[in-house]
Amino acid sequence: SVRLRCCHSPPRPRENPWNGCGTPSRAYLHPNPQGWARAETSGSMADSKETAALFESIGIAPVKAKEAAANPKVAKKLRAVIDLAGVGSGCDKAVGVLLYKVATVVKKFEEAKHMDKILPYITSGKVKSNQQMAALLKELTKGPATFDAAAFEKNCGVGVEVTAEDVKKTIAKIFEENKEALLEKRYAYQGVVSGKVRSALKWADGKTVHQEFTRALKAMLGERTETDKKAGSKPKKAKKGAKKGGKAA
Repeated sequence: SVRLRCCHSPPRPRENPWNGCGTPSRAYLHPNPQGWARAETSGSMADSKETAALFESIGIAPVKAKEAAANPKVAKKLRAVIDLAGVGSGCDKAVGVLLYKVATVVKKFEEAKHMDKILPYITSGKVKSNQQMAALLKELTKGPATFDAAAFEKNCGVGVEVTAEDVKKTIAKIFEENKEALLEKRYAYQGVVSGKVRSALKWADGKTVHQEFTRALKAMLGERTETDKKAGSKPKKAKKGAKKGGKAA
């Protein structure tokens, strides 16, 4: 007998290519499992062009897309990431570049954790900055065995909005708190203050932070003097084997 499925029935869940353990299944990544090895090593020119076109559809530059398509390991991982992220019909370049980073940075997919739960944070734009991506990649490779959405979002700065005005106020406060040391040690103390700023503005735009930090530093200390330059330069190390003292008379 033929069983008819009601048009209102919910669709069957898509197979997870990682099978819950972080390893993409061969059947999922290639329609013919028996031809897996052959497809990995040779592959037709048509398949390579089709794969390159797929990569270009997510915003990857043509040259880089062709290079990725010609690399069996990268192509296999990137195709799996694209499918699991649900962007097979294309996406914004900003999203595609981050998905490409996932496929190329995560070397061992069998060690990747909760890929199906984490990728939507990229496609939805909730994770987009370099700082957030660094945290996301750390969660993928070194995160806990059990996925905790609240903990993940906190660790990756999801939902944290830092405006240019926030950056300006935070840097001004830190400079005021360290004013005495800055005026005394000047540019030699720059690294200490920079570390405090980075810690306080972890999820802020890096370029905005750098520009405001540089502006505030010059406003307080002025341009570097010759004394500043000498204080910041490291003394040259003596060459090994060099004799101490002057020549014998």
